[in-house]
Amino acid sequence: MKKLCCSCTFLVMASLMICSNLFYALSAPFLPPVFTDEKGVSETWVGIIFAAFSISSIIMSTQVTGLVSSFGQTKVIFVALLLMAISVFCFGFIHLMTGEAGVIAVSLGLRFLQGKSPFKRASHFCFRARHCVCDA
Repeated sequence: MKKLCCSCTFLVMASLMICSNLFYALSAPFLPPVFTDEKGVSETWVGIIFAAFSISSIIMSTQVTGLVSSFGQTKVIFVALLLMAISVFCFGFIHLMTGEAGVIAVSLGLRFLQGKSPFKRASHFCFRARHCVCDA
């Protein structure tokens, strides 16, 4: 099986990172009103829910190089994409939940899961550390 050249791999990874960022950017304006108006979550908790992504990203960024070295870039990126897909899918069902405490707990958990997904950091590490020569 022939491997993709660097430029093809870069295009695939760049497309996936754009889609990942697009989900976050598109959901950010709509989630606070859903939480505050429909679910009764305070604005403070909405801020904490959104900050959970950044906090878990900071924690995970210290571990990515070790994961890539231990398991390989392909496995790490696959698991990261799977975690991100699961959390994005589950966010679609938050509107079915009732009770402020349940909404806060599930939302925090999903945002931590998204932040723990080492996709962006793993792909960045792989491109910087990898020395590949494309076939002409």
